Amino acid sequence: MPSSLAWTGVLWDSRSSHNWPFLHLISHIYRLWNYNPDNTDSHGDYWNGENFSWFSTQGVKPSALRSLDQTNEELDDGGRVLRALVRPYLAKVAGIPTRVDYSVNTGAFTCSWKIPTPSSSAAGAGSEKNPSVATPPLSGHPAITARETEIFMPHSLTKGRRLILKYACSTDEEAECDSRHNPTLQTLYVVPEDSTPGSLHTLEITFDPPLEELFPLDSPIWREFSHIWIPILVVLLSLLALPFVW
Repeated sequence: MPSSLAWTGVLWDSRSSHNWPFLHLISHIYRLWNYNPDNTDSHGDYWNGENFSWFSTQGVKPSALRSLDQTNEELDDGGRVLRALVRPYLAKVAGIPTRVDYSVNTGAFTCSWKIPTPSSSAAGAGSEKNPSVATPPLSGHPAITARETEIFMPHSLTKGRRLILKYACSTDEEAECDSRHNPTLQTLYVVPEDSTPGSLHTLEITFDPPLEELFPLDSPIWREFSHIWIPILVVLLSLLALPFVW
């Protein structure tokens, strides 16, 4: 699985509710790597005054482990910004994944997969020259014997909501897919009608009623977080002016 490891810093006080939308945004843009099993709201991560763990021991109830059912919401006690961290993903794919998009603000999830072609097929020729994560090899694979794709759909997103599916197939505009959602297993099962080698399948998932927005999309980001950008801009301008003052 392609992975990346990086570091970013952010000034954040978990005791201030004003900062939670900002942390959701940061968690969506960056890979939030900090997990501290000893984190508390009062002492943070016990290092350098930071409090950036996505988990805190405070608020965890001993009764949470009485039931390990996937829909037991008490298992999420102690979690922070779970809206950004717990998201849909392709668990099992009857093909080669080519696209995965998720919006933390709306919960919309889009994915695509392609049925690989035989190595000798003209449709697959040339696709192996420069394989990458963005352009994976689409031929030379063992024959796909399964047709069902499984997508993890978090209970936190689907509870009390209806899933709206929009499906498209590159080889047949009128093709449809069979789908079945099992909320207990937090899984959406999808079986396309068309399994022609080389066909591209795209699935868009939204919710009704829609999720409440974490931050407005019709307002520029610099306006939403002006209390952070403006002080930084003032400091930068001051540093640039130092050579002229001295």
